[in-house]
Amino acid sequence: LFDAARKRPLPFLARRIGIITSPVGAAVRDMLKIIGSKFENMHVRIYPVRVQGDQACAEVMAGIEYFNREKDVDVIIVGRGGGSYEDLACFNEEAVARAMCASVIPIVSGVGHEVDFTIADFVADVRAPTPTAAADMVVKDKRELMEMLAGERQRLVGLMKKLVEGSRLLLAKETAALKEKRTFLMRYEMYLDELSHTLSTAFLRLLAEKKAALHECSQRLNDLNPDNIMKRGYSITVRRDTNAVIRDAAGVEEGDRVSVRLHHGGLDCVVEKARSK
Repeated sequence: LFDAARKRPLPFLARRIGIITSPVGAAVRDMLKIIGSKFENMHVRIYPVRVQGDQACAEVMAGIEYFNREKDVDVIIVGRGGGSYEDLACFNEEAVARAMCASVIPIVSGVGHEVDFTIADFVADVRAPTPTAAADMVVKDKRELMEMLAGERQRLVGLMKKLVEGSRLLLAKETAALKEKRTFLMRYEMYLDELSHTLSTAFLRLLAEKKAALHECSQRLNDLNPDNIMKRGYSITVRRDTNAVIRDAAGVEEGDRVSVRLHHGGLDCVVEKARSK
């Protein structure tokens, strides 16, 4: 769980941030303040949980599973303010550690003060000394990014001007050379017209063939579109925990939690009985 080789880097520029923390603590206010000061229109989703007590462990795990299931954030912050060893106990739970390890979305742990260390800090992809520092890590300063882009734009414009100037000189040189070959060009003008007509005809014929082939492929794709199949009453059943498609009832047991996707909406279900036929 602590192996550095499995840990993933944070995205260069996260577009959406998920925060798992208490909605009423000072930590969430501090994190939102930092994020707003660096990138005022950053999209943030908060999953409210208890960060201490008997139910904290299950709620933190549920938050991690929720963001991984919805896949609508680029990075997750798990954080809370400082406290006693007992206050931080849920972040030392094996279940929380394994949930963080199983996450496909990078996780930043910002638990307690700088001197506090929990198992969650060692399992997370990145450990921040405080919740505020975690927010600072995942968000780039928008002003710095704009300045960088302005510099790159200026450099690009300079390169384009240089390229255009070089092309202009080359064009002038080639134009002068063409004037010297005017007689040669006039001699082959009719020949070029004939080749142009042949090329145009062949191209139009090829375009018509490709258009017909494209229409056939498009029709085939439309016939195979799962949405069109599901309109006729079919559905897709997946496991709630892994999102894997279920194709055989033999792989499902009584009590398993599944999700059923319909043409309009879906159902969350619990298996009462699995029939092999």
